[in-house]
Amino acid sequence: MTEQASGRSGTKRDLGEHLDRIWRELKDVTQQVERETRRGGQIAKLHYDMRGLRQEVEAHTSRLGQLIYKAQCQSTRRPALARIEGYDELIASIDSLTADIETRRQRITALRGDVGRRADAA
Repeated sequence: MTEQASGRSGTKRDLGEHLDRIWRELKDVTQQVERETRRGGQIAKLHYDMRGLRQEVEAHTSRLGQLIYKAQCQSTRRPALARIEGYDELIASIDSLTADIETRRQRITALRGDVGRRADAA
């Protein structure tokens, strides 16, 4: 009788260990899904930010072109670009926005590269 009781408890223990292992694997998978979802959200937000920055660059570039055209029309000679009011500020702004876009592009590349490194580690 004691052998049967210990045999049953061994089966229950095996079943419990098996269920624990399944539970751990399920938790690991859900954590991985959460990480990948967050990463995808970060990438999407960076793309959205880059779109806004590109629109700002286009607006500044357009404004710069308008200023140069206006200065050209007001003078019989070609104006020195440095003398055009707002020229330096627009150029600095365009450079800054372009750098921001590149930073976000690099971040996206890094986030996408993390997927390969995680897969190799697993």
